[in-house]
Amino acid sequence: MENFLERFLILKKLPKIMTMIAARKMAVIPKKIMMAAAVINVGTSHAVVSQSVTEELLSLTNLTLKTSL
Repeated sequence: MENFLERFLILKKLPKIMTMIAARKMAVIPKKIMMAAAVINVGTSHAVVSQSVTEELLSLTNLTLKTSL
């Protein structure tokens, strides 16, 4: 019975734990977006640079979404 209660409590806390992990991983993205925005603003004439940054940003977002799921 004790084992069952322990498992139940762990399962009950799991969504909160997963949300916290996802929130920590997502907190990294705004910094990267700000950096990418700065690079794009600085290098507006360099379309290749901004395109590669945008592609990297998209892949980063996809990666984070996959890991948080």
